[in-house]
Amino acid sequence: MTNKDTTIRFIKGETLSLQYAFSQDGTPINLAGASTSGQIRDARTDTLAATFSMSITDAANGLVTATLSATTSATLDEKTEYIYDHIIAYPSGTKHVFARGKVMVERRITQ
Repeated sequence: MTNKDTTIRFIKGETLSLQYAFSQDGTPINLAGASTSGQIRDARTDTLAATFSMSITDAANGLVTATLSATTSATLDEKTEYIYDHIIAYPSGTKHVFARGKVMVERRITQ
């Protein structure tokens, strides 16, 4: 899987769940023994703003889920410019950024 630059958009205070499927030439990559991590940082100061809950949901089929809880997303400011990345660490010690980009926090309209 190659780096994927993607902007994440979500409503402040809502749960965000992202699913990734690792494959090569259409064949799932077995992620047994691998681990994942992900963070959101202030783009200007590089200060850690939030951490994704990351899990390999189906290692044999290369499936990963990244979740940002409603409680955590509520702490993010819609006026701040954020960036994120998601990293996988393979049992060999190799680490790979598989997703990254900007984070856009939007305010809820209906209260």
